Amino acid sequence: MSRLVVKQQGVELRSYELDKQRMTIGRRSDNDIQLDDPAVSGCHAVLTVLPNEFLEGSSDVSIIDFGSTNGIFVNKLRVRQKDLKDGDVIILGMHEMVYVTDDAEPDMERTAIIIEDDT
Repeated sequence: MSRLVVKQQGVELRSYELDKQRMTIGRRSDNDIQLDDPAVSGCHAVLTVLPNEFLEGSSDVSIIDFGSTNGIFVNKLRVRQKDLKDGDVIILGMHEMVYVTDDAEPDMERTAIIIEDDT
């Protein structure tokens, strides 16, 4: 399962399992991941977690800017939407989040789905 490790000034604050199809990040208390930071919007970003259709037991995770004032940065580049890869560093306000997935090491017991070419 994937997770976000939230840090502030290099100190790990918390780790969040990405266990729902849609998770919100923001300053308000009704977000799945709440960040106490005035530079973070009330609902700053949305994470989508969908099963990978080609690799059994894997998920595809994307982050989407939800119209925030200060934006989202992934690996130092400002993005509106980004598919995340293991080790990606996300910056929202003064918080750094590292995307970590257990899928980084291929599991040889999992089955890849082969799509036949119709031509």
